Amino acid sequence: MPSPEFFATTVMGLEDVCAREVAGILGLSGLPELGRGRIFFKAPLEAIYELNLWARTMHKLFLLLYRGDFGGTLEGIYKAARQLDYTGVIRPDQAFAVRAERVGQHDFTSMDVAARVGQAVIDSYKASTGVRLKVNLDEPDIEIYAFVRDQELLIG
Repeated sequence: MPSPEFFATTVMGLEDVCAREVAGILGLSGLPELGRGRIFFKAPLEAIYELNLWARTMHKLFLLLYRGDFGGTLEGIYKAARQLDYTGVIRPDQAFAVRAERVGQHDFTSMDVAARVGQAVIDSYKASTGVRLKVNLDEPDIEIYAFVRDQELLIG
């Protein structure tokens, strides 16, 4: 089974420091890919524990579910999020919430992104399992993160 891909957020300008720290903690053969305020890397699922315990330059760590172009529309965001299989990350008895950030010029807001991704998660999960997931914006069991920068969409 291939290693899952992760992305971690950090302070803009310290991506290289964070990448070296993560590579050192996990013993990676190469450095993680650098993004703006983010780093991307593959590692075993158990890396979550090591990084949450030892990493100091990393803010948040996400399992990368999607990374790609979305066509610049809310419908494109919905389609990208809808095609994902969430059954491996959300149990039927768990409630979820979507947190979204948006950078760049778009005809929609971060709240619009969160709403469309949330609907896509519900629709995808229901199509796979027949179960409609519960949403809890205040105290979710699972948080899904959607980030839009220009034409790129990240879901984690």
